[in-house]
Amino acid sequence: MNKIKWNTFTAIILQMVILVYGFVLPRLILKTYGSEVNGLINSITQFLALISLMEMGVGTVVQSALYRPLAYNNKIQINKIMTSAKKFFRRLSYILCLYVLILLIGYPRFINKSFDIEYIVSLIIILSVSTFIEYYFGLVNGLLLIADQKGYVYYGAQIVTQLLCLICCPILIQKGCSIQILKFSTMLIGIMKPIFLTIYVYKYYHINYREEYESEPIPQKWNGIAQHFAAIVLDNTDIVVLTAFASLREVSIYSVYYLVIGGIRRVLLMVFQSFQPYFGNLWINNRKSLQNFFEQFEWAVHCIIVTVFLSTAFLVVPFIKIYTAGVNDAEYIQPIFAILLTLAQAFRCLRTPYNMVIFAAGHYKQTQNSYFIVCAINIFVSLIMIHKYGLVGIALGTLLAMAYHTGWMIFYVSRNLLVLKMKRQIKLYIVDILVVVIAFVIKRMIGDEGECATYFQWFRMAVFISIRLIFLEVVVNVIFYYVWGKWLVKKVKMER
Repeated sequence: MNKIKWNTFTAIILQMVILVYGFVLPRLILKTYGSEVNGLINSITQFLALISLMEMGVGTVVQSALYRPLAYNNKIQINKIMTSAKKFFRRLSYILCLYVLILLIGYPRFINKSFDIEYIVSLIIILSVSTFIEYYFGLVNGLLLIADQKGYVYYGAQIVTQLLCLICCPILIQKGCSIQILKFSTMLIGIMKPIFLTIYVYKYYHINYREEYESEPIPQKWNGIAQHFAAIVLDNTDIVVLTAFASLREVSIYSVYYLVIGGIRRVLLMVFQSFQPYFGNLWINNRKSLQNFFEQFEWAVHCIIVTVFLSTAFLVVPFIKIYTAGVNDAEYIQPIFAILLTLAQAFRCLRTPYNMVIFAAGHYKQTQNSYFIVCAINIFVSLIMIHKYGLVGIALGTLLAMAYHTGWMIFYVSRNLLVLKMKRQIKLYIVDILVVVIAFVIKRMIGDEGECATYFQWFRMAVFISIRLIFLEVVVNVIFYYVWGKWLVKKVKMER
């Protein structure tokens, strides 16, 4: 459990650093370069994120394949898996070069004419180099460390590079550097992480990347494509559709809200997924313990998600008002869009426990069709809704897709992997809905907490709302889950 604690702690620190960096840099870009440049950067970044399709979901399959040989210290099998994975990623990294070439030719014609072609092309090249290096050098080593429950090493390297970027970027902007120089500097800093991971794995694991094998050591290598494809679509469809059918200003609005809401989702997912190797270990060694642990983990996930995303729903618009103060070239106050996007990301987090069991069991081939359906729902609804509802329609597409997938995963896990009683599942969601309804009723009775003109005023309001929601969540769950509440209190006392 010590490894889990270290993984969780470093994951939280990493995401907090990323959140701070994510808030500071876009704000400076908005104020210095304007909404259109901010929208352009986010659009290019999302298009480049499609490059990670080349990973084809193999990353999660590699991680799952490593659980057993790491548990039994089977070095030969570890070498075979790492050799196969390295060959696969290096071959696919060359596809990256072709994709970037296509992007260099097509994207400047796809986007509006606000920027010169040279301006756009230079940004694409700079932003793509760090992505190439990450996939070519760092990815396989990171997967090995995470599978071996040493994610804290991987996260630690990311923390250092993010902090360096956080220090350097404001200085460069203050000195009047162009956006190209700014992004080139962050690229140079980012290269440090894969270099460190390569050295660390070489020193402590002594992987033989020339290990020969007759049969494929990663049997479901190609079946991970659906899961990863769905993740990429869910992360990038909104920006791509907005870029094609809306304006860069709307891309900028979306990116600012997603910066907050998506950042909170990433923090929670990083914390939850730090338990993924533990799930894999229990699946191999002790299924009964996995059943008991899963039920407790699932309940805890629901409690955390409802509390955190309710707070987000109440606080995100007041925060955006302060964050975009003085930026008048776009309408950043979008309350309905904010609630829908928050709800969509909450559903995305709620499916995490079931997704972790599926990955631990290696059921990639069996579940891949559901991921294609999720992609279709997201794209289809977004394309239909954007013309009439704009940003609201985009958020609605993601929400419907994630709600469907969460329900499907519950059904699949209960039928094939663990014993999940439907009465218990229904009870979980009834309790969640009850907390949400009571929270909104209380908010309506109390009224608005007042306008926030400064970050300190917003922080004071955030503390008040968060304490109120935590108290509400505790009271409701003590009533409906007295036994687990008692278990949690006992667990906390033991940890002390």
